[in-house]
Parts: sequence; C-alpha cells; structure tokens
Amino acid sequence: MLKRIVSVGAVTAGLVVLMTPVAHADTPTANYDLGLQYGNVHRATLTENADGSGNRIRVFGSSPCTTSTSDRDNVVGVVPSGWNDAISRVYDYNSCDTKLYEDGGAATGDAQTGWIDGGSAGVYVGPNWNDRASSFALS
Repeated sequence: MLKRIVSVGAVTAGLVVLMTPVAHADTPTANYDLGLQYGNVHRATLTENADGSGNRIRVFGSSPCTTSTSDRDNVVGVVPSGWNDAISRVYDYNSCDTKLYEDGGAATGDAQTGWIDGGSAGVYVGPNWNDRASSFALS
C-alpha cells in the first residue's frame, strides 16, 4: 500500500510544494501587568494591534514619571514571552513617554523610536515600528 503524507505545504497536481514560512511578529497570547510590586500608578499600556485591540502589556510604578526624558523611569530590556516584534500602539499616563527599541536595545541603545507621547488616546507606532520592538523604556 502506498501512502502519501503531507505535513507542511500545498499539493498541486500530485506534487508536494514546500512553503517557506514568512517571518512575522509574535502573536501575543497573554496580557501582562509589569511593576505592580512597586506600586499601582499606571504608567503605560502597549497593545498588539494598531487600533488598541487585542492583548496588552500594562506598566505600573510607585509614582508618576519624572517630567524629564533625560532619565528612564522604567526599562523593560526584554518584552514578555510572545511579545517580541508585536507592539503596535502605545498609551502613556502620569507624565510618562515611551521609547521603543529593536532587539535588546533598551539596554544597549540600538535602533530606537525617540520619545513617543501616546497619551490616554494612544498612538499607532507607525509602519516603521509596527511589530518591530523587543524592548522599551518609559520616562
């Protein structure tokens, strides 16, 4: 008996054509609240979709952010599991602004957005940074 097994790919005219997966952002499967052990002042929310829908990361601290962006009030050197290259919208509160970094850039200063003031309405991070950030800082 002859069996044909196809696990990945498409079958066309009896031929198996293997498809290379396209690199894409992670799909977050969980919400995260970071910094609650330090306080309950809501500093920022980052979402997976440009319209603010989907999963989210919320960041908390013990007080509002400082008014200067020359310091950093929160640094997340590696986003939580499933969030690599998945951030699309940023909201920030309590005098905070957000800076997104590529790869582990929050620790090394690699490619970054500059300070984003998303405010309570939030802001789409734009086509150049959509699904690109792997770390971030608040100030």
